[in-house]
Amino acid sequence: MVRITKSPQERKQEIIATARRLFQTESYDKITMQRVVDEVDIAKGTLFYYFQSKEDLLRAVVEDIIREDSERKQIAIEKTTGNALDKIRAVMQLDSMAAKYPNILESLHEIGNAAMHTQLLAVMVVNEAFLYEKLIRQGCDEGIFHTDTPLECAEFIFILRLCIKDAHYHYLTKVKING
Repeated sequence: MVRITKSPQERKQEIIATARRLFQTESYDKITMQRVVDEVDIAKGTLFYYFQSKEDLLRAVVEDIIREDSERKQIAIEKTTGNALDKIRAVMQLDSMAAKYPNILESLHEIGNAAMHTQLLAVMVVNEAFLYEKLIRQGCDEGIFHTDTPLECAEFIFILRLCIKDAHYHYLTKVKING
């Protein structure tokens, strides 16, 4: 067997891409680290060098999806002509990540993954609020919006949008809290 050497970043991205495909096509619970090793055709130690657990691998997959989604939104903003409101509409009309990756994001809604889910929502806010902030600033310059706190407004809008679109919000409203 010929050993294929890849850069650490390339190898890590290959593992993430493979796990992403597996987590999307099959249930997260059914995928094992050994299955990822077999699919990527690497030594088990190589996988564990990059990811200590399946949860770490899921986190990396979701972070990769978030990064890709942010890039997609940035491209939509750049391609959209018109004012800030037109650009906000263009971003909001894009397919949600939940629609594109239902199996992966559903894994985050498992009770055992609640902490990871919350952490990843925070990553989304940090990564994407700046897009909305730029649009709000543009809207202020155009006279469409009026605020002295565009970043806070962007965070509020983004978080509200997440709460409305995130299926976890609907799940939590159905959970009976004992206390």
